[in-house]
Amino acid sequence: MTHEMKGMILGSVAAIIASVLSLVEEYRLRNKRPRIIRQPYVNRDSLREANINSILHCGDTHCLGQIRMRPAPFYSLCNILVERGLLRESVRMSVKEQVIIFLHLLGHNVRFRVIGGRFFRSTWTVHYYFHIVLQAILRLYPEVVKPPTTSIQPEIQNNPRFFPWFEDFIGAIDGTHVRASVPIEIQDRFRGRKGRTTQNVLAAVDFDAKFTYVLACWEGSAHDLRVLNDALSRGFKIPEGKYYLADAGFGSRKGLMPPYRRTRYHLKEFTNNPPENERELFNLRHSSIRMVVERAFGILKARFRVLDAKPFWSFKTQVKNEEKKGNFRWSKQMSKELLAFLAEEVRKGNRPNNTFRTSSFVAAAKNISEKFKTSCTANDVENHMRMVKANWAIISKVRGNSGFGWNDTVKMVTTSPNAYNNYVQENPSHEKYLNRKIDMYEEIAIVAGKDMARGDFSKSFADIELNNESGQGQPTSMAEDGTSKSDSATSSEPRQHRKRTRGEDDTCDLQQISNQLGEVVSALKKFSNNQLDVEKLYEEIMKMDDFEEAVRDAVFDHLVELEMLAKTFLTKSKPLRRVWIRNFINSLNR
Repeated sequence: MTHEMKGMILGSVAAIIASVLSLVEEYRLRNKRPRIIRQPYVNRDSLREANINSILHCGDTHCLGQIRMRPAPFYSLCNILVERGLLRESVRMSVKEQVIIFLHLLGHNVRFRVIGGRFFRSTWTVHYYFHIVLQAILRLYPEVVKPPTTSIQPEIQNNPRFFPWFEDFIGAIDGTHVRASVPIEIQDRFRGRKGRTTQNVLAAVDFDAKFTYVLACWEGSAHDLRVLNDALSRGFKIPEGKYYLADAGFGSRKGLMPPYRRTRYHLKEFTNNPPENERELFNLRHSSIRMVVERAFGILKARFRVLDAKPFWSFKTQVKNEEKKGNFRWSKQMSKELLAFLAEEVRKGNRPNNTFRTSSFVAAAKNISEKFKTSCTANDVENHMRMVKANWAIISKVRGNSGFGWNDTVKMVTTSPNAYNNYVQENPSHEKYLNRKIDMYEEIAIVAGKDMARGDFSKSFADIELNNESGQGQPTSMAEDGTSKSDSATSSEPRQHRKRTRGEDDTCDLQQISNQLGEVVSALKKFSNNQLDVEKLYEEIMKMDDFEEAVRDAVFDHLVELEMLAKTFLTKSKPLRRVWIRNFINSLNR
């Protein structure tokens, strides 16, 4: 064995020994570190079950305080949800626990993480099952909230204070405000007279305090009468010959009975201030029986804290009142028909104060449904109008930009290639409104346009051009005399005066201004010669009658986007233009 081999073996052994010693030292140091004492093992399933049993089996009062419901109604609700196939037990959570978590959240308005800590569940799990139970409860709406019967209600028939004068009344109707958690950009629409963000909920109840109709989701700033009109357009019906008791804010209309105006309303019958005439007596009876709707709202808000406090979840979850369905699909022809119909409504005067009447939306939806054999509702029309108004706002903004032109013949915003590229880079979504024909522009302007103040003429103090009264300002370019005098002029030459006369000064200034205007005119001529004449391009393309109008429109849109190609097209003869259009059509069909 050579000396080199022995050296290699000794080096390998030394490296192995050093590695082992380092591992031993690290293990020794690790044992010296303070250790976390192991906590006692917690059986979460057992603690969760014990918590649920303590809620349901420690007395009616305790159960009512925890989930705002006694044990008997709770078990009845669980059985109904299971029998209807709306809820089922999962591998990890029973139906009983799902409903308890849902009721606990509604009753106390606490966050998901708080409920997760009480029931040893993750926040995601609580959130997931909350929405499952919410959907199940909403599907019970047709069975719980039923239209009132037309027969005389026992609360009227068995009370001589109301019968027979109120025998045709089937309930009371009113609105209430429920706290809403909405994004900051739309909070002003939901802010009511008390300064809080709320949603306006319209409800009708019978005289047994049972709800017969509910419409939620309206902004808190909306008036009750406007919400009622929306409910009537959505299918809320009052039986013929029957009435609802309402407050004075709803006004006098068919099916509603408000109290007498300018007459005392809340009176005390057994005091020294009794009713003095038949109107005050009617208002007294009216207030006594209409309080049933106020009492129903009070019971709900006192029982479920989430209705009277700001919720922690989004407004979309709070106002969900039906199963999610697909959005109505608007074709191009449907949109054109709708705009033409609503433009005619504007001409008829059915848009007072820049707001369409509900009857116009209903009629427009009926027209769309009949012409296109589909099912369109007034709500679909209203949602589509929001998109039309948003598009009109973009068009108005684009037209108002500096450097952009407007072709009124084609109804198109025109701009140069450089300005187009810079603007589209900053606003990609506005590209479809530049150098392209805007379909139905006149109808959109009638339906969505308003005489809005855009601040085109506003100026700040910095924008005002002040006159230079000191006379020290100099022009940007001066026309200099080609023959300059030397400072060492001979004495035989007449001495020039330092101060020029007024006539010489004016002549010099006019000459300078004239030279500058000539430069500006020449620059404008060069610029105009290089600009694409969009109107001429449109006229030349439309002269090609042997092609369909849709094809010519596509060729125009394509050439407007490519300015150099459009200029080349204009220089060609008509036969070559036809060849170019045929090649363009073939390239589209590939």
